[in-house]
Amino acid sequence: VYLTQAYVCGASGFLAKELALQSLIEAVAQVALGQSAFTPHQHERIQQWQININSRLSSLTDREQDVFWAMIQNQTNSDIADNLHISIRTVETHISNVLKELRKQLGNEYDF
Repeated sequence: VYLTQAYVCGASGFLAKELALQSLIEAVAQVALGQSAFTPHQHERIQQWQININSRLSSLTDREQDVFWAMIQNQTNSDIADNLHISIRTVETHISNVLKELRKQLGNEYDF
């Protein structure tokens, strides 16, 4: 979960706390050069997550998807409304629709 959250929020890499000092130095150097510090395994996990989430989002409208992505980036309703040039009430409606769809797909596995 933390890996995909970091990726969605724009992180350039994700390092385990058990990482050796030399690997940490190399990762920081990569990021300083504008490169990604995600491992091949992390890239694979991110790609699988993207495939999974995109298939779940396919039933949402484009605007609902925009709101969803803003939500997972921890934007406030007010920020979402400002960025998408819609009212807060419209954002709330889209959030409600997104959560209804996720509940339908996930069942009672998660409580939103």
